[in-house]
Amino acid sequence: MQFPEFIINYSRNKFRSEEAVLVSLFRLHYPTEESSLAFVEVFGYKYHKVSKAFNAFLNFMTTHWGYLLLDNMNYWLDKLPDCAEKIREKLGELDCPFDEGDFDVFGFIDNTMNATCRPGGGPKRDGTRAPRNDPTIQRAFYNGWKKLHGYKWQTIDLPNGMNFHVWGPVSVRHNDLYTLSHSNVNDLLRDVQLGRDRQYKIYGDSAYYPDTHMRCRHDYDDLTYREIKENKAMPSCRETSNGTMVILENISLALIIKMV
Repeated sequence: MQFPEFIINYSRNKFRSEEAVLVSLFRLHYPTEESSLAFVEVFGYKYHKVSKAFNAFLNFMTTHWGYLLLDNMNYWLDKLPDCAEKIREKLGELDCPFDEGDFDVFGFIDNTMNATCRPGGGPKRDGTRAPRNDPTIQRAFYNGWKKLHGYKWQTIDLPNGMNFHVWGPVSVRHNDLYTLSHSNVNDLLRDVQLGRDRQYKIYGDSAYYPDTHMRCRHDYDDLTYREIKENKAMPSCRETSNGTMVILENISLALIIKMV
């Protein structure tokens, strides 16, 4: 990532780059708040220092590598056959074999929700009898199904745990079809593979629909035995490198919000 020996944030706080990266990865992966004693025990960092190191890390990543986050397709384009082959091998282990070279799914599309505190809560200003914020602000970021306020973003994940494409964030009030249609993923996959003999596709769950460069679970009457086995095996393939995906997706969300 070409970090210098030290990175400095906007407040002129200086951190050794190695420590800032490790603290930030721990902050994104570990299920706790930055005020947790875990940071004191592991790094000797108190909560205010964790926050400053984390922001310095995000600033560096946004400045130097933000363009890769928003346009990562061309970087992985030549690896699509290898990705499809790894998914095919995994399906074979799950008793759903495909012939070599006869499989065209290279990655998986899905949405991830990130819960936040209630936005717009409380008074508009300090002082007694201050008017409250419009409750519509809270409703605009509330999902009644998940019972939370927050953001969601759409990713295409490769079998090696890396993100092929990231789009968002948007309010969790929107469903998966909203992010699918507004991100134009199918058209992007078509354009990036223009002129190639073999066209590779992504796979989505039952919330998605089949298209020229997208597949989903078979959902109609009179499924064949092979289609039933494929429906059962494909969700297991999406679990590959799950720990890596969690870290990378959280980094993606943090950087996107920073750029927005």
